[in-house]
Amino acid sequence: MQFPRAEHSIIEIAGRAVGRILVDRSGDDIHLTDISLVPEQRGQGVGTALVTSLLDEGRRDQRPVGLRVARTNRARALYARLGFVAIDEDPMYITMRWSPC
Repeated sequence: MQFPRAEHSIIEIAGRAVGRILVDRSGDDIHLTDISLVPEQRGQGVGTALVTSLLDEGRRDQRPVGLRVARTNRARALYARLGFVAIDEDPMYITMRWSPC
């Protein structure tokens, strides 16, 4: 509801649906709205590849990439490793941003 123009894509590996990703490109930032993978694909590099692809797009277009992540979500470590920094927090979520420069 917060990102009605977000693009919804199914993630497939060898023809099998293993997750989904929602990305909103309608504003100044590229916003990673949601990414989810089936449990057996987590920790296998799929999420890293998908987020890195968004960062490559941001670098190419000189646009920041933003997201919100639950404090309890282990993906926070992935985002930090890829260069996202916390820019805002509330009791449940952390807003993170990656900048191309």
